[in-house]
Amino acid sequence: MFQGTNGPRKECSTLIRSDVDLDSEFRHVKARACSNHLMLNFSKTKELVFKRPRARCFHMWPAIDSTEQLDCCKLLGVIFQSNFNMDAHVQYLLTQCSQHMYIFKLLRQTHQGMPLSQLSLVAHSIIVSRILYALPARVGFLSAELCNKINTFLVDL
Repeated sequence: MFQGTNGPRKECSTLIRSDVDLDSEFRHVKARACSNHLMLNFSKTKELVFKRPRARCFHMWPAIDSTEQLDCCKLLGVIFQSNFNMDAHVQYLLTQCSQHMYIFKLLRQTHQGMPLSQLSLVAHSIIVSRILYALPARVGFLSAELCNKINTFLVDL
């Protein structure tokens, strides 16, 4: 994560091929940040290494400069896992949508504020937009089981 001295925060994601030396790449990122008058926040720097989903053996090199190594991370509201699965994201997404459904059910029972037809429209728009967010980017990584979970939730909506 970069933080400028006078500007807003900017995120930097680095994709590294396996034949590139990780130390030299990290030094290059530090030098570029310094030349642009940006400060690296090392306490918030994290590393996520993507690997093949069915890799039998995967050797993880040690972290650089006390960088925390993660198995999954959340970027722009989407949870990415190191093995390209979307299990964690779909579970998080369905949990959030279930919580929204519960709140809308309570609002519908109390009959306060909005008419029921408008409340239903708001509920559908919030939940469906949450499910459709970044769908084109992650649809290729969804298994049939995850698609069925999402479809079952939408049918119950």
